[in-house]
Amino acid sequence: AVVAIVALCSLGSIGEDVKNEEIVINQRPMSGRMEYWATPGFKWQWFGKTTVYFKTQQVWFGADNEDGKQIGNPIPVIFNDASDGQIYGSLRVKLPTDPTYLARIQTDYNGMDRLMQDLVRQQVTKVIYASGPLMSAFESYAEKKNDLIEYITDQLNNGVYKTTVKTIETVDPITNEKKTIKIASLIPDENAPGGYKRSEVSPFSYYGLEIGQVSVSRIGYSETVRRQIAQQQEANMRVQT
Repeated sequence: AVVAIVALCSLGSIGEDVKNEEIVINQRPMSGRMEYWATPGFKWQWFGKTTVYFKTQQVWFGADNEDGKQIGNPIPVIFNDASDGQIYGSLRVKLPTDPTYLARIQTDYNGMDRLMQDLVRQQVTKVIYASGPLMSAFESYAEKKNDLIEYITDQLNNGVYKTTVKTIETVDPITNEKKTIKIASLIPDENAPGGYKRSEVSPFSYYGLEIGQVSVSRIGYSETVRRQIAQQQEANMRVQT
């Protein structure tokens, strides 16, 4: 009877049925041997400790799901004209299946939740914040909206840009007065990923993570910034007329 009870209690530790969308890491008892299962099917667990990851994961930052409910918090950003905003959107993270990368992930994060919160979300926040100074609030609203998505995707996969700050004189389209502003510009480098200098290597490349399907659903501006954008649109219309 005792043997039967022990056997029943141990059934869950004998084997693991790996699903197609999962990656399972098994650590054997006593020896500590690590096994990495990225293909579906039954695997012998031999009473080991398993950790389950998903091959892909969607990360939301303030975007609305199919039910219209907000998931996650929007990420703050400051543009080169000192205007502020909140970025709403989502992206998809693809995990590696190579044991070398999986070993690094398991050692440093030991779980899907910690990987998403401590690495992915922190890096996404950093990259989006670093993308703001590359444009003004009006440019993010109009002609550079698609560029913002490209900047975010490129920096997530290849590392944060190293920029140089230029001081230029321009004419305010609203007041028609000259003003001096500072603009962050990318530094070309044919030997760097994407053709631009990087201030750091993306941590995602170290862990073999791939970032794709970056979507910016909207940018939330403060009431002051919205008024400025409306005035600038009106001024541009007058110029075109």
